Amino acid sequence: KQWYQRRVRGLTASSSLQIARSTSTIRVLGQDYPVDDQTNVSSHLLKHTDKQLHNRKQHPLQIVKQRIVENMQAKYLWNNRSPLFSHYDNISPVVTHDQNFDQLLVPGDHVSRRKQDNYFINKDLMLRAHMTCHDSDMIRSGLDCFL
Repeated sequence: KQWYQRRVRGLTASSSLQIARSTSTIRVLGQDYPVDDQTNVSSHLLKHTDKQLHNRKQHPLQIVKQRIVENMQAKYLWNNRSPLFSHYDNISPVVTHDQNFDQLLVPGDHVSRRKQDNYFINKDLMLRAHMTCHDSDMIRSGLDCFL
């Protein structure tokens, strides 16, 4: 328990901000984004965005993901026996506030919008808090069955 408390204290919001603001940009998956007073993403967290653990062969996340995809593709088929669901797993984790909240009708004063509960790159962009933030874009592009 003491180790955990020391670790959590070491990753406070102020230390995260100092790390992130030490440069004028943040790099996520090879793309640079400007930082501002809304930025609260630590360099520790940014190191993990490039790992793509869900795509790393034999990683537990990849194994679970693959089982879900295989199950959906075997169970739900078109009349011609091809899979009904399309599979997308390389979508950028960087989204707008509109994608993450507004398009999903999250009220402006909802607790899930708090700065301490999200990772903001700057005043316009953030790391997605959930996968459903891409649903509106996928549906608008004509997809209706996707993983």
